[in-house]
Parts: sequence; C-alpha cells; structure tokens
Amino acid sequence: MSSAELTDLVGRAVSVALSASQPPSEPLVYSVVEAAKRLRLSESTVRALIESGQLGCRRVGKRVLVGARHLDEFLSAESDESIGRAG
Repeated sequence: MSSAELTDLVGRAVSVALSASQPPSEPLVYSVVEAAKRLRLSESTVRALIESGQLGCRRVGKRVLVGARHLDEFLSAESDESIGRAG
C-alpha cells in the first residue's frame, strides 16, 4: 500500500468516526406543529392525515408525536398519489 493510499484510508476512517460521534442533525420525533412546518402544511391538515392513517404517529399521554421515519415514509409515497384532493 502506498503512502498516498494509506493517507486516504486514514482520512476516510477519521471522517467516519467523527460523523458517527456527532448527534443527528434532525430530531427523531416532531410535534404536530413541527411536522406541519416540515411538511409545509397546516396543522389541521397534518392532524387529518394522522386521523386518516396516511401519516403515522405515536401518542404519548395527550401528546401526538410524529417520527422522522413517519415523515420520510409519507414523503416517499408514490409521487403520482394524490393526498387530500378530489379529482
């Protein structure tokens, strides 16, 4: 292994180690208000999506929490799928 290859390998290993030790840049869960802001929808639309089962959530006491995973799944739904629109 050449010196340049070894330097590159060490650099990549350090980058991976540093990125693994940093906290995630986005929260794991969102309130309904925060989820609405992230989706750029109204709070009432997000609540309607939750009630219809189109957007997953967890209820903790009186709080409704929308996981980042639920938002990602909702956003990755088929692009031609119409949500909340008659047509």
